[in-house]
Amino acid sequence: MPFIAFCLAIIICVMFPPSLFAQDKDTKKIDDLDALLSSEKPVKQEDKNPFSRAFKQAKWTWSVTGYNFTQDNEHQDESKGDDTKLWQSYTQLLMDTWLELAGYETKIDLLFQYGSEKDQYTSNRIAYFSQLYVKKKIDKSDFVAGYKYIEDGISTLFSPSKRIAKYDADHPTDPDKLGVWQLSWTYYYTGNNSTEVRILPYFEKSRYPPEPSRWMAGKGDYDLVDSDLPGKAGEDYQITEEKIRHRLTDSGFMIKQKMTVESIDFFLSGYTGYLPEPVLKRVSENEYEKVYIKGGIIAGGFSTTYGKWEWHGEGVCQIPEN
Repeated sequence: MPFIAFCLAIIICVMFPPSLFAQDKDTKKIDDLDALLSSEKPVKQEDKNPFSRAFKQAKWTWSVTGYNFTQDNEHQDESKGDDTKLWQSYTQLLMDTWLELAGYETKIDLLFQYGSEKDQYTSNRIAYFSQLYVKKKIDKSDFVAGYKYIEDGISTLFSPSKRIAKYDADHPTDPDKLGVWQLSWTYYYTGNNSTEVRILPYFEKSRYPPEPSRWMAGKGDYDLVDSDLPGKAGEDYQITEEKIRHRLTDSGFMIKQKMTVESIDFFLSGYTGYLPEPVLKRVSENEYEKVYIKGGIIAGGFSTTYGKWEWHGEGVCQIPEN
């Protein structure tokens, strides 16, 4: 028996040496250390406040612009309240963001601006929304309600089809885009094909510089800067503006079709409603009235690339009611 016990002890020592137990102990320590090092740090809790997220993801664009006129304008007089300064400057800050709430996306573009131009920065021009609308996605469709840009054409440098797009032309050499009040539905097919229908219930004209501005050239009306109207000799003509009606029956309507055929993008659009530019109605010998009339606009165009070249073409036809 003592011999057998001795042999068993020898076998156990050979099969399970003490170093093996030490290795297991060390391995356990290493495994614990690896687990500690590889354990993920607590993930920072996502900001669930939609307003806070909208502010954090906002894109801010700041610009400063200066321009100089080389000589005085003979049609303007500082004693009459005209802005005759040769050097002018202004600054702008644009906030661009989305607010996601209850399955709806709200687009917010807010512009702040200020400058040296006279009478140009009233309360509604120092800060205003250039876009503010709500969008809802349902299957292959987008539904939009609010104040949104209208991007009708597809040409890059100049698009004559953007007739009903609105602008803030306080700075005519660098106008800012404005939204248009609308209800729209867009259905997306495969690829780049889509159909868009818009109802434009509230017509607004583009913004122009105030009367004392140098850009008005002393005429007092931006639309008539280059006009030479006939009138009674020795008397100035008078211009009044007919008030724009905003009844439901005065709403504008637009439909647009986009498609891609053989790598060429096409679009075709039709619009009916108030036309973007007024016409002059002669009331008497020295009196005129600016009137915004209704009509239709048909536009179409294409865009493609060939090698390193881009090719664009657009055409537009405006048909007034009378």
